[in-house]
Amino acid sequence: MDFRQAVSQQQKEYIDLVDHHVAADLTDGDRAALNKAAKQLATHAWVGGLIFSTIGFAAATRGRARVHQAFVAFKNAPKPVEMVMQDGKHIPVPAAGLNIKEPGPWSGIVSTLFLTTFGLLVGSQIGLLSGTLAARRTIKRDADESRLLAAYKNFRIDVLKKELEKLEGSKTADGVKGVVDDFKGFWN
Repeated sequence: MDFRQAVSQQQKEYIDLVDHHVAADLTDGDRAALNKAAKQLATHAWVGGLIFSTIGFAAATRGRARVHQAFVAFKNAPKPVEMVMQDGKHIPVPAAGLNIKEPGPWSGIVSTLFLTTFGLLVGSQIGLLSGTLAARRTIKRDADESRLLAAYKNFRIDVLKKELEKLEGSKTADGVKGVVDDFKGFWN
């Protein structure tokens, strides 16, 4: 599915404006460097999320196994049957003891889900950071930075011109409300 189908008209205008400036202001080498940098960023975030979610899953599974081992060891440990007092008297210990049950399957599912999700989030953020650094190095190495900055500057100028035209075209209170509603729609 093309992402352009799920965006508003204003977002489509901005996307078309970006496409225009990328095609008009940048060379093929600059576009290739930007595409390579974008792929690096996505790959680093994806791999980071995969690795850390796997670590989270392994930690949850291992933790669950350790809890089970502790309960088995506690269950099989010899329990005292009587206490010997200082005066030599033997007092029997009740057989009830501690009535601790092993955690059920839901606690294992929840802890596994929590640790896997936490690993995914942390790993994606670390991957995003490393991907950003890798993309930055790629752009500095393969693209003309002054041309990229000029293209971005021209894009911002065109965006501000569009917004100014929209504001000047709607000077009534209803028009301003429409501009505010359009701006809210931009972020949805």
